[in-house]
Amino acid sequence: MLDRGAWLLTHKTLLVKLLADELQEKRIKVNAIFPGGVKSDLLPWTKNLTNEEVPFVTELVTDQQNGQMTGQFFDDHGEVVALSSRKYNANQAKKVLARYL
Repeated sequence: MLDRGAWLLTHKTLLVKLLADELQEKRIKVNAIFPGGVKSDLLPWTKNLTNEEVPFVTELVTDQQNGQMTGQFFDDHGEVVALSSRKYNANQAKKVLARYL
């Protein structure tokens, strides 16, 4: 199960990096937010969570300074998650995701 989770996280991360790279010339920003556990109807276990909002998202989206960021990942506190640019970049994404593109 852990291998599947790592696979999903890696592929989703690479997809964000690839989309950010491909859409940059069109001035479209692509970022990802890992909000932590948030109450929702998406999965049975998320219905019992108590956190119903992610307050920093509005600030991230509307803040002019963040408006220039693309290909970034934010944690549940709105902080940028540092990723290895050697492992997570558009070229690597094209290789790993080639079978899906």
